[in-house]
Amino acid sequence: MPKIEGTKGICRLCFEPVWDDENYIVSKNQFYYHEKCADSVNDLDEWEEKHRNPRRDLDDTKAN
Repeated sequence: MPKIEGTKGICRLCFEPVWDDENYIVSKNQFYYHEKCADSVNDLDEWEEKHRNPRRDLDDTKAN
């Protein structure tokens, strides 16, 4: 998937771009989140596990 110039990626919580100059968090699975979005979730690792894409398990890719 093409990256939007000037961004780190798309926040998986609000689906908005995470701009290079914003405060952000990188999860242990290498996904980018706005700091304020990540703070709204009690346990980010648990949230990612619950919302993981099953396609990743099939072909070992980093599909969102």
